[in-house]
Amino acid sequence: MIISSYLLGEVADVLHRPRIQAQWPISDQEIQVYCRSLSEVGEEVPVRPLAPVIRDSKDQAVIEAAVAGRANVICTGDAHFYLSPAKEFLEQHGISVVNDRGLLALFETEG
Repeated sequence: MIISSYLLGEVADVLHRPRIQAQWPISDQEIQVYCRSLSEVGEEVPVRPLAPVIRDSKDQAVIEAAVAGRANVICTGDAHFYLSPAKEFLEQHGISVVNDRGLLALFETEG
């Protein structure tokens, strides 16, 4: 799992959102522990800005981390990753985009 400091901050921000808290009330301390756990199991990579290939700057941050970490796969249900120019850019960098079922299928064929 490839992560960046920006993405860890984004995870914490999302977990603090009222809509998320209403469904899964998580304390600040639990969010900190979760993010620390992610940083321990993931590979944190230094990210350099790239020319935008996707509209949402938060999605762009995912792409930048994937490229910096030489990822093979991005697992997402976000349709923007499957559209031009993001899809072509990722393919040029050897990065496939799959949904959760596609990722599980990859694990099954490699397992």
